[in-house]
Amino acid sequence: MDAYGRSGTDGVARGLALRNARIAAEATYSRGAKFEEDMSPAVGGAAPGRGGRGPLYRGVPGCGAFVRTARDLGWNVPIANVSFVWLADAMLALLIQHGKTSGREYTAGLVNSQVVPSYDDLTLPGVVEYRALMERHKPTVPETLRDAKYAPQKFSFISLEGYVNAKVIVEALRRAGPAPTRAALRQSLEGMRNVDLGIAAPLSFGPERHQGWTASTSPESRTAAGFRSRTGTRAVKAAARRTGDGSDDGVGADQEGAGPRGRRRPGHE
Repeated sequence: MDAYGRSGTDGVARGLALRNARIAAEATYSRGAKFEEDMSPAVGGAAPGRGGRGPLYRGVPGCGAFVRTARDLGWNVPIANVSFVWLADAMLALLIQHGKTSGREYTAGLVNSQVVPSYDDLTLPGVVEYRALMERHKPTVPETLRDAKYAPQKFSFISLEGYVNAKVIVEALRRAGPAPTRAALRQSLEGMRNVDLGIAAPLSFGPERHQGWTASTSPESRTAAGFRSRTGTRAVKAAARRTGDGSDDGVGADQEGAGPRGRRRPGHE
């Protein structure tokens, strides 16, 4: 297990402890695991009693293989994952395609957190501005960075997150003055308080606060038709539109007494 998987497991453990619950079992899979691989050992290790819920961390094919194997073995509990950029849509695409060939449903009971609100939520001024700018400028991936396996999207959680981060940096540079220095930029960032980014969650930094957004994104159930994510008290819908591929290390954990809750926040170190 790498540092990312261990960090995620630690977060789950601490979150469960606050609710007087604990991780009942955990299992890992190898870095570089592919979607076609048999995850029976990992599923068996994470689901000794066939109950609870299972959070997963990292690579799309490995997580997808874990979900596929779990469902094939009859473990139909909710399975959660963090956003990890394009992971949610890419894993969903793999499971949908496999379901078409096997005649089974693999996407029910999946939960995925996201860093930002839905890029389809036109009630948020920041999302409206983001979409208008994407339509106007139609940014493309530089030739030297293009990957034949990756299909760029018109709108996505990836580009919306990048847009929000860019807005923060531009505002910090504006406040730093016409000749910003490294120290001035840091001071400008740490002086930002309750900045309205148009996404229903004000951002604030400070000398001892380098995590700017404290409104969590609470994941809710996601299916092939889409999923609902919640930022603060605002519920928004998001369609599954992203595609991609990747692989990494991961962990599955069976929880007792509490449901999964994913949290990531923009503007953090």
